[in-house]
Amino acid sequence: MLSSTLLLTALTVPAAFAQSNLDWDAAYTKATTMLGKLTLQQKINMVTGVGWQKGPCVGNIAAISSAGFPGLCLQDGPVGVRYASGVTAFPAAIHLGATWDKDLMRAQGVAMGEEFRGKGVNIALAPVSGALGKIPQAGRNWEGYSNDPYHAGVGMTEVITGMQSVGVQACAKHYIGNEQERNRETMSSNIDDRTMHELYLWPFADAAKANVATFMCSYNRLNSSWACDNDYALNTLLKGELGFRGQVLSDWNAKTTTGGATRGLDMTMPGDNFGDNNFVWGQNLLNAVNQGSVSTSRLDDMVKRIFASWYLVGQDQSYPSVSFNSWNNNGGGDVSGNHKQHARTVAGDGIVLLKNVNNALPLKRPASLAIIGRDAINNPAGINSCTDRACNDGTLAMVSWPRNQLQLLRAQTPNKSNS
Repeated sequence: MLSSTLLLTALTVPAAFAQSNLDWDAAYTKATTMLGKLTLQQKINMVTGVGWQKGPCVGNIAAISSAGFPGLCLQDGPVGVRYASGVTAFPAAIHLGATWDKDLMRAQGVAMGEEFRGKGVNIALAPVSGALGKIPQAGRNWEGYSNDPYHAGVGMTEVITGMQSVGVQACAKHYIGNEQERNRETMSSNIDDRTMHELYLWPFADAAKANVATFMCSYNRLNSSWACDNDYALNTLLKGELGFRGQVLSDWNAKTTTGGATRGLDMTMPGDNFGDNNFVWGQNLLNAVNQGSVSTSRLDDMVKRIFASWYLVGQDQSYPSVSFNSWNNNGGGDVSGNHKQHARTVAGDGIVLLKNVNNALPLKRPASLAIIGRDAINNPAGINSCTDRACNDGTLAMVSWPRNQLQLLRAQTPNKSNS
């Protein structure tokens, strides 16, 4: 277990499964004032990412100097700050969930939040409850806490509350029905109403209750309509039934249209189609507003949601500037503190051991035990030797870019952002 001293140091809020006390009303009052300072073009810029690799982070919203807004940095991921050095690779969420320890979950949220904040990241693209885990070989089940919706919801609540207690916007993802990697950008998750509410929506309902600042909609279709262009998912369920007051951003290059703005999407990421300067929104959204197909009131709502999420966690108050660059030298110094102690504790507590009561296990005085699977070895080519961890050779760790791999990154089609 985590030592009581470390817990008292790490946990800045009570470690209990309860709704956090962040004040959306106060955040919206400030957001409304900020909105009044913006031109129409600046409002469009607030909801449209600047484009792939056109800023230091995987996602960037441009600064508005005339309004005193420094811009936004959005960065992966579920186990720590991606594309950066001097950070901790935290245990995967499925391992954290296996501890059944809400204090450790809250503490990991705090520790992750401290590192994202230390690097100047505004929106940490974590935590995950989609995939929920229907398909064992789906590819990303490890990112979530459990395939039990109640258990997953507890993990979402604790980690979100921990992250936001230190001023970082958490992002609940991937919403919704994102249950497999194969054909994830074309397949449809067809989910009936009862199954939706009792299984897939449950952990996200807990995330909304915990006052998560942002949601990320997913690549897949939901009942044949794109999740990021889906009125039922975004307006009826999320903003309607769950009363979510923050902003919804797209997964990186997830399918949507300018009409997605009317169906509940508030921000497109990374803005263009991975560096091709073809922006889904931007000028297209400006044209739609001028032509009346997207109302000015809806655009204002989108912008207020983004600002309200920013104000909710106090990022207008001396928040650190971005101190690294995902595409060159990483930089920003070491922000890991003593978090390796927490990571080690979770690693130990998440291991499940079976006790051979009444000789129930098929063991007869074994002379040795074997550890089976790819995670039993280190990658023969070296730790983190696979570009963007795009392999399954040995223990997987969080990506950390050596400089000699950057050209390879740029040369490859970056269609797996792992957002």
